[in-house]
Amino acid sequence: MSEKFQTERIRKRDGSVTSFDVEKIKQAIMAAAQSVGENKEKISTEVTDAVLKRIQKKFSPSEVPSVEEIQDMVEHALVDKNYPKIAKAYIVYRHERSKLREQGDDFVFPLPHRISHVVKRNGEATEFNQEKITVAIYKSAGSLGVHDRPLCEKLSNEVTWYLSQTYSTQDPPHIEDIQDIVERVLIQRNYPDIAKAYIIYRKNRSAMRVQKQETQREIIPYKKLWQTLHFNAENSCYRVDQLNEHIRSGNLPDLVAKAENSYHQDVQRCAQQIAEKQGKIRMVIIAGPSSSGKTTTTIKLAEHLQKSGFELVALNVDNYYHNVECHPQDEFGDYDYETPEAIDLPLINRHLKELLEGKTIESPHFDFKTGKRQEKTTPITLKENQIVLIDTLHGLYDGLSSSVENHFKFKVYVETFSQIKDTDGQFVRWTDTRLLRRMVRDKAQRSCSPRNTLEHWHYVRRSELKHIIPYIPKVDYIINGSLCYELPILKKYLFEYICQFAQDYEDQPKRHDAFLRASRLEKLLQSVANIEDDSCIPEDSLLREFIGGSIYKY
Repeated sequence: MSEKFQTERIRKRDGSVTSFDVEKIKQAIMAAAQSVGENKEKISTEVTDAVLKRIQKKFSPSEVPSVEEIQDMVEHALVDKNYPKIAKAYIVYRHERSKLREQGDDFVFPLPHRISHVVKRNGEATEFNQEKITVAIYKSAGSLGVHDRPLCEKLSNEVTWYLSQTYSTQDPPHIEDIQDIVERVLIQRNYPDIAKAYIIYRKNRSAMRVQKQETQREIIPYKKLWQTLHFNAENSCYRVDQLNEHIRSGNLPDLVAKAENSYHQDVQRCAQQIAEKQGKIRMVIIAGPSSSGKTTTTIKLAEHLQKSGFELVALNVDNYYHNVECHPQDEFGDYDYETPEAIDLPLINRHLKELLEGKTIESPHFDFKTGKRQEKTTPITLKENQIVLIDTLHGLYDGLSSSVENHFKFKVYVETFSQIKDTDGQFVRWTDTRLLRRMVRDKAQRSCSPRNTLEHWHYVRRSELKHIIPYIPKVDYIINGSLCYELPILKKYLFEYICQFAQDYEDQPKRHDAFLRASRLEKLLQSVANIEDDSCIPEDSLLREFIGGSIYKY
């Protein structure tokens, strides 16, 4: 409209007066136009202007029109502008909203199957999943201490209902559109605190995506990934179905031998690079995320270094953990001991400094079964011609060895770069391989059930993303701790547990992370062929660190 619009207030159905919002008129017209396949932008602007002129003409600045009167004007404007289909859709929309008000919060929104896909931020289309909306609302509400799953499902239903009125299979919503509607529903339903928490949640997720994109460009070891994929392609094991064929044809022992040889060559190349720095370094740190194979890699690296003339002194950082009861505990009684602060950083830094000064330290001893340090200690001394060898989760974290100057250190990073595709053509996640390994190891060696390991894994991942992965650019050498044949072996030890987990967690919103992982693992292991005899795996294999039967003592 060219002239200044005078109406500033509107009377709601409960008699209260609120600010007039022309955007609500426009959005309702857009939804009606979209539902019949018309140009929503053009028509909504045209009809909205017509409605505003009607309001201006009928009401003086001192009068307050009601919601019902304005909606009547919208209907008349649509008819006058010769949009009968949109007028009918708007009347239906208005009628449905009336039904919702009558039935209140107990109303279950009809969910027409008009939305099948969502447009992601990278432009790709992915399958629409209402559960993601529910979980996002639940997390936002949970941050305020509100753990009401039924409420979040109702709100999610209303969001989906709005989506079905505005979008279709031919015109799917963008993920940002969905998030805008979530905010609007939370505000309209009078949950301002949850709306605010959701906006913050949305902003934080955006910041994480930006950080992840920047970090990925710097830390992804593309050369190592290519080498691994090349090996898998040459040996016909870069897909699960190819791995299954090795098992069915009886060729698994040959594949095992090739994979073991490839891993040992990787370790040997690393040892050669360290040997070139003999006399300059005093400390070799083998780091990497949980269950990547650090301990076995450390042992094998030590064997090569000793053959090259190095005298080694091992320092086990796991012995420097604080007692478990000192760590933060969540609502389920689980302890977060995955952060660097779970380690006695002042003590280990003091000990490292004293070792390089030629002093004798008294290294503590941590018992994982009791979760406590024992009274006994182990005296350790580092002579001038010796180097200290450290195997630790957080070896790349600056605070772990800040008392030692960087030029004295050689840092090695171990990760499970599996590079094997599942039956959907997606690469098996490295973290899933490590989770399976840790489930097997924790059950056999640390008195921790596979269920507890799965439920604790979100702590593991959070710490990896924050305290391990960002430091990859600082390493001197990267070793692939993955073995292309290991999935059927891990299935042998875990499948009976995994099948039950997904069912158990399906209706537990607080365990949604565990549910997603369990579902993914169940689907993956179902596609992997069964194997009972694992005798073809050498006794010095890295995999023996997890399944047992190793010649090494861990």
